[in-house]
Amino acid sequence: MSDPYFRVLINPHRYPRYIKRLKKKIRKVPGGRIQEAGSKEDFSRGIRDFLYSDEKYLLVWGGDGTAHLAINSWMKHLEENDLPGDSGGGKPGGPNSSGETGKGDTGRSNSGGGAALPMDQKAIGFLRGGSGNGIQDSYEVPFLLSSQISTYLQSMQQGYTQQVDLLTVGSGRELRYAQLAGTGFDAELLRRREAALARRGGRPSGLAQYLKGGLSLFREDFLARRNSFHLIMENGKYALRSTRANAELGFTRLEYEQTPLMIEAGTRPFYGRMFKVCPDVVCNDGRMDVYQFMFENKWQILSNLLPLWNGWHNRINRNQAEKGRPLIERYEVERLKIISATPFLYHIDGELEECREQNGEYSLSLGIAPGAIRFLVPGSFHRKFHPENLYHQGKVWK
Repeated sequence: MSDPYFRVLINPHRYPRYIKRLKKKIRKVPGGRIQEAGSKEDFSRGIRDFLYSDEKYLLVWGGDGTAHLAINSWMKHLEENDLPGDSGGGKPGGPNSSGETGKGDTGRSNSGGGAALPMDQKAIGFLRGGSGNGIQDSYEVPFLLSSQISTYLQSMQQGYTQQVDLLTVGSGRELRYAQLAGTGFDAELLRRREAALARRGGRPSGLAQYLKGGLSLFREDFLARRNSFHLIMENGKYALRSTRANAELGFTRLEYEQTPLMIEAGTRPFYGRMFKVCPDVVCNDGRMDVYQFMFENKWQILSNLLPLWNGWHNRINRNQAEKGRPLIERYEVERLKIISATPFLYHIDGELEECREQNGEYSLSLGIAPGAIRFLVPGSFHRKFHPENLYHQGKVWK
């Protein structure tokens, strides 16, 4: 099997020591190209350059913010440009972008020029390069750099890709794409982190900074300052996963008032550093999972920290079932609208935003874009969605 053409796009602003190691390893791989982006604009141009090229796979090095930028740049260029489609045609004369050529590059076109691969043959994968790597955790990317590279090289050789859903998120501005979005406790925690980063001159922060922010919120009794929301969900079901029996209730439209500690919507399970906030998500089922965390006091939160972090929502709900108040409600829906009479913060893949006023109210609208983008994934993840390749070689799947 021939070596696949691929590109590694690097966010160079963090962890220079690891970047040096990454570049050294990639240079040894035939068919690889390395490109460092000097700014967000340069990064976006690198994405567009890849989409016009004859390269098949793109690996992005960075954290959650970099992954979010990559996904939105990818989707933006799909929407705004006449990119190659299933027929293999393409728009010639794509942009040129300076890149460092890895060992084994055979002088292939960097801009496509009519040789660009059709979009249904391209995929994007994510290397670990930040303090938060929720997207890498969700798709079973290994931790060691050498293991990441060897895993992705195997995936390129075997064609291990997966079409995945994205959230569409809008609040009186241009539509953005994500795999996680939330409001409440986590958004306020991000605000504390951003303020701490500003005081430290923008230096990277790790888990300790999140813990520090969480403790300060506890001291200030954040529970007493929760927003009240008017929630509207469409085309979905209430889905309770318990330790003994599961329950579901379908609906076309559900509308009610709620005052949760936190609301999280996702098409992937992990957030930040191994926080399994949406544990029952399926990445390609055409719906988002919506979780409402209904903790009523600090003790309920503190006593459930470990199961909460590990996504053991069924255990938390079991402990409270006799009292008739499940603490975590779960829904699978196609659309969600969050409305408040007062301003509120929310995050998109860990990027903090403030909801804007529209017609006298503050609202956040979320939808689903089924199969919007193709990810390059490790073989361990791919086999879960393609059991015919592992267990059922003799069966005919239709």
